[in-house]
Amino acid sequence: MKEKIIIKQASMKDWRDFKKIRLDALMNNPESFGSSYEEAANRDDKKWKERFKDTNSIVFIAFNHKLPIGVSIVNYESAERFKHLAHIYSLYVKKEFRGKGISNLLIKSIILSTKRRKNIKKIKLNVVKQQIPAINLYKKFGFKIIGELKKEMKIKNRYYDEYLMERLL
Repeated sequence: MKEKIIIKQASMKDWRDFKKIRLDALMNNPESFGSSYEEAANRDDKKWKERFKDTNSIVFIAFNHKLPIGVSIVNYESAERFKHLAHIYSLYVKKEFRGKGISNLLIKSIILSTKRRKNIKKIKLNVVKQQIPAINLYKKFGFKIIGELKKEMKIKNRYYDEYLMERLL
């Protein structure tokens, strides 16, 4: 069957698809995310639904036909002094769909959504240093490395360093 990729801004009715792709992400790339598979898998469904009540957060889901294959999350700061900031918290595409431009579509969706908010002047993110394809993707879209966080994340007994990246709008 030919692939039919659609990027959709998720709503409350998509919470199950979001949960499915998020758990896939946490299972297959645990070093790329702040929460663990175990924490998320044990989360009550009510908590999964709550993500969609937050008006300062947008979830984009990539679908191949009706199958969720990717996800990205952007949060918009609500504190008055930081309302000009957006923060990408998540970007993931299932392994079998990588290399097909889906991450590009997810990043474009975030950037377009962010530009529609006239007050947003900067998008920022953290990325694990070992995630070279992700770093290259972000650079392709104008993000620059502006700092490094040593031992930012610990999984089991291994520490991971992260880059801070930003894109001014």
